[in-house]
Amino acid sequence: MRLHRYLFTQYAQVMLMVLASLITVVWLNQTLQLLELVVNKGSPLIGFLVLSVLALPLWLLQAVPIALFIAILWVINKITSDRELVAMQAAGWSVRQFAVAPLALGMICTIFLAFNSVVLLPSGFGAFKERQSALRAAIPRILLQDKVFVDLAPNLTIFIDERISKTQVRNVFIQDKRDRENITTLTASIGQFLNENGQPILVLENGERSQLDKDGQASATLYFEQYKLNFSRSVTSQEQRRVLDMNEDSIANLLNPETSISEKYVSQRVAYGHYRITSPFLAITLALIAVAAMTRGRLRDEYNKRRMWHALGAAITVQILFISARSLTVAAPSLWLAPYLLLLVSSAVAGFIIMTPHGFKLSGKQVARS
Repeated sequence: MRLHRYLFTQYAQVMLMVLASLITVVWLNQTLQLLELVVNKGSPLIGFLVLSVLALPLWLLQAVPIALFIAILWVINKITSDRELVAMQAAGWSVRQFAVAPLALGMICTIFLAFNSVVLLPSGFGAFKERQSALRAAIPRILLQDKVFVDLAPNLTIFIDERISKTQVRNVFIQDKRDRENITTLTASIGQFLNENGQPILVLENGERSQLDKDGQASATLYFEQYKLNFSRSVTSQEQRRVLDMNEDSIANLLNPETSISEKYVSQRVAYGHYRITSPFLAITLALIAVAAMTRGRLRDEYNKRRMWHALGAAITVQILFISARSLTVAAPSLWLAPYLLLLVSSAVAGFIIMTPHGFKLSGKQVARS
């Protein structure tokens, strides 16, 4: 029991370190876009940290199996080089006993990833998209600068004389050239930036709206008490956004063709639903592959690299086939069993290798087992 606990601790510690490294790499890759968005909108640092945490479930779905696989390879290579495995053999350990700790960790990772895929990913990523959408619709800090001409959108320019509060300004001038036939000029004593139905708008009070045709002749003048100006560059409803991002939807909805807004998305949604079901089991599959490859044959230092290359080759092959099976399911929905069969067959082959009495060899001599 102590040896099992010792090995489990070794695997878990290395896996967490590798996982932290992988997450950091992904985070650094994504952080530039998030940080630019947060800074431009004037959001506090806590907003950036919250967005990073909410996107974590999606990263874990891909990073945990890889971290687990690398940890098993590294630990087995280390204990083989340090002759710890020889001592375990002398104590009467078999391959099956040695495989208990890494496979137990693999099962824990699989259970966690299943919970992550079913619960954490849709809820966390949904909150991430909500905050990201709200942040994009927020008023950029640069728009609230005093006495500076700023482009709200292409051919839409604003000048603010004085900033009153975080969202309110005084003496506003706007020139709108988005209509090729007319140039519209707006002036107002008070302006307030608001977020209405996910779209940024500017509410003008006590002002004048004048319009010039392309020849420079005044065609209309309007005095108003309140005027709303929508300056968003694109209009995307919450419903459209949710359909486009399948990470926010439940697995049941993804597998149900009736929940798709269009028939052209049905195959993609169904394929991603099956991916969400099968991807957690990639952890235990890679764990089995790592244990089978690293405990097969003669446990001598000169064979360590060869075993590691065999393990890497098998793992990469399974990963490529797994991704290809998802693409195949999109093209041919009737082949939705492909990813299930791939993981099942790979796990069965690796498990068979572990269970056969041909592992743990030293200098060509079979070591007795209990």
